[in-house]
Amino acid sequence: MKEFVPKYVTEIAKVLRKKQVKPEAILWEKIRNNKILGYKFRRQHPIGRYIADFYCDKLKLVIELDGGIHKKGEVKKYDKIRQQEIESREVYVLRFNNEDIYNDLENVILVLKKQIGKISIEGIQFVSPNILRFYIVSSLRLLIFGRRGRDEGMGER
Repeated sequence: MKEFVPKYVTEIAKVLRKKQVKPEAILWEKIRNNKILGYKFRRQHPIGRYIADFYCDKLKLVIELDGGIHKKGEVKKYDKIRQQEIESREVYVLRFNNEDIYNDLENVILVLKKQIGKISIEGIQFVSPNILRFYIVSSLRLLIFGRRGRDEGMGER
């Protein structure tokens, strides 16, 4: 079932996509078109009544970029509430400062890749052991015998 997103949130997201700030544009060039380990990210993606800077549906991962204003009291409180609400939907939230994007982009990408690897590994826990065993055995057979393995030498069970 698709989550309800208020129309005004969708309209704001459209405006934000057109008026992207520089740190977002820099990171977007690095993650767009499945450039990070083959995962698709979306810009300014609505999640309930909030808008994530970047979102990967397959990983349930949000990337947020924070400028200086996010260090201020009220904004910091709002960000905490917002993050808790997003995480209550079983979505990971990864935050970077704008300064990290400007000064240490390669490390940002490295941290992002490590987090993706961690999410991917944790996700395997939800796969049935029988399905996982079938996948591993099928992959091994394909590696050993190639596509013809079923026809030649493997026989039917």
